[in-house]
Formats: sequence, structure tokens, C-alpha cells
Amino acid sequence: MRARIPADAAREFWAGVQVLARRFSQIPREGDQVYGFAAGLYPTDAPTRPAAQPTDHQP
Repeated sequence: MRARIPADAAREFWAGVQVLARRFSQIPREGDQVYGFAAGLYPTDAPTRPAAQPTDHQP
């Protein structure tokens, strides 16, 4: 998934991911299945998609 967002918004979002990761690491260990948690946020050189254009077509 990609999103064109300002750097401040990316830092704020990543702070929220870190909170979620800490929450994940504090879940009591029990059960039979082991789960992993992975996340990443990084700048890309992906092209910017044009904004969606409104249409006059209504189904």
C-alpha cells in the first residue's frame, strides 16, 4: 500500500505502529500458535497516481 503523505504524518503514523508493536509484545503468552508481527514505513520512488476524477455516470 502506498500513500502520498507529509513527513510529519509519516512520523506520527510510525509512532502509532510502535505503540501497536509494544502492545503486541505484551500480550500474555498462551495458546498453541505462534504469530509474528511485521511492519515497515519507508519512502519510495513510486510514481504518484493522479487524483480520482468525478464521473457524471451514476448507476
